[in-house]
Amino acid sequence: MKDKIKVISYNIHAGRDADGGFNLDRIAHIIAEENADMVGLNEVDQGTRRSKGLDQAKYIADKLHCHYVFGKAINHSGGEYGNAFLCKYPVAASKNHRLPVHSSAISEPRSMLECDVNRNGKLIKVFTTHLGLSKAERQLSIQYIFNVLGAMDTSVVLLGDFNLVHAKDFEELLPLGNVLRDTAEDIGDGSDLLTFDSRNPRAKIDYILSSKDMKTLNTYTRPSVASDHLPLICELEF
Repeated sequence: MKDKIKVISYNIHAGRDADGGFNLDRIAHIIAEENADMVGLNEVDQGTRRSKGLDQAKYIADKLHCHYVFGKAINHSGGEYGNAFLCKYPVAASKNHRLPVHSSAISEPRSMLECDVNRNGKLIKVFTTHLGLSKAERQLSIQYIFNVLGAMDTSVVLLGDFNLVHAKDFEELLPLGNVLRDTAEDIGDGSDLLTFDSRNPRAKIDYILSSKDMKTLNTYTRPSVASDHLPLICELEF
């Protein structure tokens, strides 16, 4: 019997909205309204001074009454900063991958959070990542991700802000095309499903990729200035 899930990829800008105001409740409200099963968050603070010591992933998860895992990318402002995964269902296992860097001059090393979720007896591996600003760094990261995902024989979803503009940089994702499909491409939107910035969307830099055993039912964004990115939302069948 086929199952359905709704997933969201959302860069929450450390809880800052498009005007720089701090309001995590708006983020939680959007996720709640979408009734998402699984959410990958980027730019999440844990215990930093700029966020007044708040564990942002826990705060949002508590609002939604869901499970969460945080994956550190870097130390920041007296705390940690990275990715997080929220889920209606218990996370059976998790691992935080350190993505490779091409130069010791890289100021912000990147990470990828891997979470195992059992959905009605079916294992789904969900990865959340935030790729670097330089092409060289992204290429190393994408090759690493391909090496990790290519060996898997279960359903996979990859969520995140890839920092590559679909309209001009999409070839960087080609190595992943052997194992994953772009859910926006599946519905024909491709470069047209713009996610940044939230006030005047002009580029698609956020992605939801899924393994080929999963069928894309819908992929869309929703207007909101709760962050500087729009949430990217996808309904999948598997």
